[in-house]
Amino acid sequence: MNIKFPYRSGLETLPSISEQLNQLWRVAILLDQIGMPLEDWCPPADTPDNARRNIAFDKNGPSPAAIAIFQEEEKSDRSEQFRRLGVWNGKEDTGGAVLLHKVAIASNHSRSSFELNSKAVQALEKKGNIVQIINTLLEIFPAPFIQVSPPPYATRHAVFEDHPGVGWMLYLPEILTPAQVPEAPELIAVRDKDKKQKGTIVVSVSDETFSVKNKEHIKAANAIEIRLADQDLLPRFSNL
Repeated sequence: MNIKFPYRSGLETLPSISEQLNQLWRVAILLDQIGMPLEDWCPPADTPDNARRNIAFDKNGPSPAAIAIFQEEEKSDRSEQFRRLGVWNGKEDTGGAVLLHKVAIASNHSRSSFELNSKAVQALEKKGNIVQIINTLLEIFPAPFIQVSPPPYATRHAVFEDHPGVGWMLYLPEILTPAQVPEAPELIAVRDKDKKQKGTIVVSVSDETFSVKNKEHIKAANAIEIRLADQDLLPRFSNL
């Protein structure tokens, strides 16, 4: 299951590598709580075995080794306008996951983005865990929406090219009602620190994990996308 979104950082200068890694660490802390061990994450290297020699995070934040590795990488390919950092959980096939964060300054036409890409990670196939992750991501990043879907959905099965697909779940910063999206079996309210609703997670399949192998799942997600687009509730990538 993949979780991703673009966003505008609004920053005039790039954060330090340590500050940017700290955002990923906050995500990794939550993932640790739902069964994806914090100590598994590792910074990039020339081979998988070499990558596993270093940890990206510990209980206090980004590891000194990870910070040093990314700082050394940046010396050979430095940009004042954007930076892309990624960490891997050390698993090459089933159970593998990658956290990616690209940040771009405000004057750069590129968008910042966050991605959690995974393959058959059991923790990411549970609806309750995904809801927790969405809420945590919204505390860290100014996400205009958050997509949750298996990898092939966005490229092969979504209805629109210039809109995010609903997939399994789609967070929108809108207060939606069942009357607006009757095709959705579940709408989950997302609240701010004052318990005031600030958005809604639209769920296309509520009683099982979404699968692109199930035509009924794709049909359900597509119907929701069309309904949202008809009401101008589905954002356009080109407007972000």
